[in-house]
Amino acid sequence: MDIVSACEEIGDVKRKLASLNQEDFRLIYDNAKLLAAEHRISVRASRCSVTEIENEEQIYEKMYSTLFVPFVRSLKEGMDTRFSSIIYKAANINRLIPIYLHGTECDVGMFRAVAELYATDISQETFLLEVPRWHRRWNTEISGKQSIVDFPHDLKTTLNHCNPNLFPNIFKLLKIFWTLPITTATVERSFSNLRRLKSYLRSTVVQDRLSGLALINIHSDIDIPSEKIVEEFFRKNRRNIKAST
Repeated sequence: MDIVSACEEIGDVKRKLASLNQEDFRLIYDNAKLLAAEHRISVRASRCSVTEIENEEQIYEKMYSTLFVPFVRSLKEGMDTRFSSIIYKAANINRLIPIYLHGTECDVGMFRAVAELYATDISQETFLLEVPRWHRRWNTEISGKQSIVDFPHDLKTTLNHCNPNLFPNIFKLLKIFWTLPITTATVERSFSNLRRLKSYLRSTVVQDRLSGLALINIHSDIDIPSEKIVEEFFRKNRRNIKAST
């Protein structure tokens, strides 16, 4: 999934959260009651005595106002903070991929926010001049020679077709866009792995060895031939081998 698709999905989730109302909570509440009945659990509002809640409707209203509404509000605020408007501005870079340009009109204004966002990395004026040439290239010159199936449809193939001498700013933005993560889950998993590796038994492990252990653990899906490991071990430990012989 690229960052544009992720932004579209995030927008759908935020719109759904904004549309949630008391009827949606009623459905959730009824399902929770059925689940509680199956496990013989009584439904009551937390931190309230039996005398304070007279009937089931009051329990429902209490849970709606103290649980559902604050939870949805907190979730919406968290998504607004985590997925700020900057991400949506950066996502417009994806519109430089030729598959999105084919058969469309050139809209330079779409990329003005991108130019302002990365003003320290590119020349804004030159970039806005490159966009019409880039758009014209994929709609006239090559469109008569290739079918739309042959158009670059991702960042990797687009970078291979982008001449850094002719389109230096577009090339730089595509490289920047390629490095933008959708989530921070990979980084968080790396810290979790590091906590497991840097234990009390490994408190004196040097940085190079710790980095190597972390990389092996994080990229466990990469198959490393055992022959290469043995060769590297013998190459770096010749003195120990001579002493043992």
